[in-house]
Amino acid sequence: MPTEARTTWPGDVVYGEEGTSDNIARLPGGWVGDAYVDADQLGITTAVTDLTGLTTTFVIPAERKLEVTAKIQIAGDPVDLDQVLLFLMEGGDILQRAQFSCAGLTGTVRNTMHIKHTVRGPTAGSHTYKLALQAIGAGSTVDMEADPTYPAELLVMDIGQMIS
Repeated sequence: MPTEARTTWPGDVVYGEEGTSDNIARLPGGWVGDAYVDADQLGITTAVTDLTGLTTTFVIPAERKLEVTAKIQIAGDPVDLDQVLLFLMEGGDILQRAQFSCAGLTGTVRNTMHIKHTVRGPTAGSHTYKLALQAIGAGSTVDMEADPTYPAELLVMDIGQMIS
């Protein structure tokens, strides 16, 4: 698998090139979009279901690298619940997914699910990322639990220019 080796860091200066637009463009842009909710979404079934309020829209220039992180808490009864899938999506496209298996568990199951995903060189313009959840198993449902102390979160960060 190819890797990229970083040779310069924010703050590095080449004599005579301080403050050029090229050097500034290489720096990370930081936060570009986020969403969080502090209320439960109950009864998510075997259909892929968008998580209410966990959508963010942002505009990004060309040749950037993005880091997307997400965290939710789930609860369900493993009698009929085999697994839970958390999706990071752009439109109908799945960018990343996380899976939690409930096989062999008893009682109410609670778990925190995370996604961390790097988007390399998205097209310039507006993008909308969202989270969706799905319960797998005959007649199964799962709840997304959130409150002010433990909110569900989606965060998009510009981590810098693509290195060619």
